[in-house]
Amino acid sequence: MKFNQAMAFVMVIFFAIFAGGVVHTQASVEYAQVLEVVEIKDDLVYMVDWDGNEWIWEGAEDWNIGDFAAATMNTNGTEIIYNDIIVNLRYTRIAAR
Repeated sequence: MKFNQAMAFVMVIFFAIFAGGVVHTQASVEYAQVLEVVEIKDDLVYMVDWDGNEWIWEGAEDWNIGDFAAATMNTNGTEIIYNDIIVNLRYTRIAAR
């Protein structure tokens, strides 16, 4: 019986260490970004961030030029921004630059 308890304890520690690492890794690849709508064509919304990088979001139904969006971005596991993707997008009010 003591062997099973010891094995269960080791498994709990193992999962706590490695599951914690996975959660940390996933959190480290997402970041927040503020985007401004600069153009709308068909169902595509064209936006720029403060650094001038351009982003496209499909679903233009409620967006207007000049709107600001709070975006959750994903790095796709790389350090360059050019292959990042928009995970979530919400309308937000921000004072003009």
